Amino acid sequence: MNIDIFKNILIILGMADITCSNCDFIFPAQQRAVSQILRCPKCRECVTVSAVVSGEETELLSNPTSQKSAWKWRDIIIGFLFPVLIFGLMYLLRFVGFGVTPLIGILWIIVSVASFLAVALWMYRKRMGSWPFKPVTLKCFVKESLWAFLYVLLYFLIFFLLELSLKTLFGFEDPSNYLGRYDVFGFNNAVYIAVLVCVFTVVPFYEEVYFRGFLYPALKSRVHWIIAGICQALFFAVLHRYNWFGFIATFLIGLMLMFIYEHRKRLLTPILAHAQINFLCCLVVFGLFVMNHHIPAQTWEEANIKPEWLYDEPPEYVEQMDSGEEQRLYAIETWGSQGCRLWKKEANVFNSILIWFPEDKGACAKAKLGMVSIYFFHLNDYRRAIVEADDLLTNFVTDRETCASAWLYKAYSYEALHEYENSRESAEVVLSDYNDCEYERYAAEGLLESLPAE
Repeated sequence: MNIDIFKNILIILGMADITCSNCDFIFPAQQRAVSQILRCPKCRECVTVSAVVSGEETELLSNPTSQKSAWKWRDIIIGFLFPVLIFGLMYLLRFVGFGVTPLIGILWIIVSVASFLAVALWMYRKRMGSWPFKPVTLKCFVKESLWAFLYVLLYFLIFFLLELSLKTLFGFEDPSNYLGRYDVFGFNNAVYIAVLVCVFTVVPFYEEVYFRGFLYPALKSRVHWIIAGICQALFFAVLHRYNWFGFIATFLIGLMLMFIYEHRKRLLTPILAHAQINFLCCLVVFGLFVMNHHIPAQTWEEANIKPEWLYDEPPEYVEQMDSGEEQRLYAIETWGSQGCRLWKKEANVFNSILIWFPEDKGACAKAKLGMVSIYFFHLNDYRRAIVEADDLLTNFVTDRETCASAWLYKAYSYEALHEYENSRESAEVVLSDYNDCEYERYAAEGLLESLPAE
């Protein structure tokens, strides 16, 4: 057997000392590490051991805190500022009016991943003298997955108790889903599904490599570990850009992942815990995507702004017909909401009538009424239903039945908003001005009987 190979095997087994080829410093066998590349504590040069080690204790990413010397502040500041500058540039482009398309969104994700990973891995390589990737056995992966799952359960329990305490003591109500407004994503398509998959696969990996693999150990080498943990968790929460309650939730996640890293002494466990949290959240988001979830307008100012899924121009999937009425029938027959949850697409097809056939007032009025119906029945957005009905009555006055239906929708929408006086006034308009419309008259009479007494 070759002597060098035999010596490397003894080194890996911890049965032979390692001698630095640069300064002749000797590593005692008891201090040898599993890593293939060691750094001499005397001259700081790398000592390479050309052997592959596998086993339960090998890690996906080794613990950067194994080196005792402090990181340089220059390296910490560079590693901290690089992703900040990337995000700042992207937000500057949006601020000056650079539109965000699905393609731009994908490029944004790629640039973000590359910036975080490049900085973290470059710093690790510079400090440790090796790349941090090492094989993981199936037994180790399962074991760390179970540890991660226990931590995730503990986090959700603490988070639930915190929200319950705030609600009990201060009457707190979460102002919105802290993970964001799901309705801005539009319809179900491959791009958004791919984004969801990245959220619980790629994102946990690169965020953990950066925050717990680089930023926390680097800060910990210069300040107390509690201060380092708080700082990395604050930065982690700031970059996620949620409301104040979401900021607190994300901050707690950052602290929990730091404690997991300290407990397990490897990055594999916080990566798995991060992936599990994101996966559970993605299940909710995926369900809302399937349902074409929509968040109703909370104020009248918001109701006068069209939702982000309603486009200024007809989408590519909309086929143009020869007339406005044909376009309306095409919307109902092709994209009708008959249990298929295609309401947003149907509304966009109705909107295409207003864009392509503005001279056909009758078709435009019926298209507007269709949008009112979608807002009222399927999206529970009563303020936008009223705004659309008012627009119909102001700009598209045509046949009496359409106008009577618009007033009736207004009456029901006001009733759903508990604005009973406005509801009563709208119903009385139906009875006084459109008494010949039989269905609307009977519906208005029934509504007036059900309203609370003045």
